[in-house]
Amino acid sequence: MHTFTWLSTLLATSLIAVADQEPTALSVAAPVSEVMIYENGARITRRCTVELPAGTTRIRTELFDLPPGYRIGEDDLKVITAGISGEATVRSTRLVEATRTADQARLEALESSLDAVRQDLATAMRLIRNAQADIELLEGWGRMLLEDVEPGLETDTIDVDQLEARFGFISRKRMEILEIQEEAQATNRELLEQAEALENRLATERAGQAVAVAAIEIDSPGGESELSITWLEFLSDWNPELTIHVDTSTGRTVVEMHAEIANRTNTDWNGVTLGLTTANLGGDVPADVEPITVEIIESDEEDADTSPSGPESTEAMLSLNAPDSRQIFTLNQPASLAKGRGKLLVARYETTSQLDLIARPLVETDVWQRATIRNLSDFTFLPGPISLHLDGAFQSIPMLGGMIEPEEGFDIWLARVDDINIERRIIEQETVKTGLLGGGRLSRTRFQIALRNQGTDALTVQVEDRMASTLSDEIEVSLKNVTPPLEPTLGEQPRSGILRWIVDVPPRDGPDDPPLLIEWTVTVSHSADVETTLIPD
Repeated sequence: MHTFTWLSTLLATSLIAVADQEPTALSVAAPVSEVMIYENGARITRRCTVELPAGTTRIRTELFDLPPGYRIGEDDLKVITAGISGEATVRSTRLVEATRTADQARLEALESSLDAVRQDLATAMRLIRNAQADIELLEGWGRMLLEDVEPGLETDTIDVDQLEARFGFISRKRMEILEIQEEAQATNRELLEQAEALENRLATERAGQAVAVAAIEIDSPGGESELSITWLEFLSDWNPELTIHVDTSTGRTVVEMHAEIANRTNTDWNGVTLGLTTANLGGDVPADVEPITVEIIESDEEDADTSPSGPESTEAMLSLNAPDSRQIFTLNQPASLAKGRGKLLVARYETTSQLDLIARPLVETDVWQRATIRNLSDFTFLPGPISLHLDGAFQSIPMLGGMIEPEEGFDIWLARVDDINIERRIIEQETVKTGLLGGGRLSRTRFQIALRNQGTDALTVQVEDRMASTLSDEIEVSLKNVTPPLEPTLGEQPRSGILRWIVDVPPRDGPDDPPLLIEWTVTVSHSADVETTLIPD
């Protein structure tokens, strides 16, 4: 009886001691390790390894700096999650505000930087004042020279050469001093901006930076665990950009895919595993399958209504919305991105482009050079701007209109070619009656394209034009007398209405050297009682 009472008392005392035991408090630094940037924000993950005692541990770690005047609200907590590896369990997660105390060494470094900027400012101001004084001195000297050559002086002759030399000297010196003054003024403006930024940072550091802190309570059997904290922010974004360097003589092409990234958080992303996605942070859902009906179209002979009845058009009835494809780009090397905007290289490769000269004299009198480039990267190129460089010099910013999958080719227009002159004209056009009684009509149009190579080398040009086509059985359209022959590798062109030639245009020997000619005739025949639209040129 006494033994049982003693054991019960001991057990109860032990349980009370365990229940009253305070959780272990632990502050850890969890650097940003992974960032996935969406079209409307970013998912940011911090990770660290912690040694946890057995029992409950309360961990605090800084997440991000809070902008001036910002207060943490209820919605901020909804986008933060915490995880722990092994048998440990996250019991609760809170987001709290705290103030980071000023670091004396950092304060001293900022003050030293500010002192250096202020000294540079003083030097720039001295240069500006000295330059202004020198300019005023030169202008005074110039006025004195003018007074010396006024009428009424005792000498009747003026040494014009000497006078021009003096004024030339004054003008050159004035321009040199003005350049020095402008450079000093530009430097002064930059230094003023630097000083203002340093002063603001000093004021913030001295007052203490407001930070968002994750307060996490963990139950653990003890041992080493990996802590991860993920949160979403809805300000950062990214846009794709291609940079293409083409050597127009050899076709050597370097293609770089960049991501223009806006890191709008208050945290630098240094050494992170970076991913880019075209998805939306709000999430996506598949489209619903909508019911469709097939209806009888009611019409009368005089005024037939061929539009389908029902809520959907024929096109909508025959097609389903394909789900949007989402692209994800994962970089294979750690990335460093400071706060603000910047560009990051995603992929780079070198290839040889197919270079073609394209002439479309029906719509454009100039000849263009076009490059056909293959996507040899592992990524899909997304629609967006292209920074185009030709022969080492920036050319223009064309747009990539659609997605280009790996191994797929795309065309890019490089520049106009000045060595080729091209002219298109109609050299013969007539309409005649046909048949025994003149019951038919035949329209004949003869076209000509003249190409003149003003350069020194032969050029190969792909020439594109068109001919009329018809879907009516009562109208016959024919292509005749084509010289030179159409390019056979481009298929049955007349059937599509598009005509293509690939011709070698030699350089001209002189102004009287005849041009290279392309000629063809299009005939349209039908009965006299058939009305047709005008035949386009």
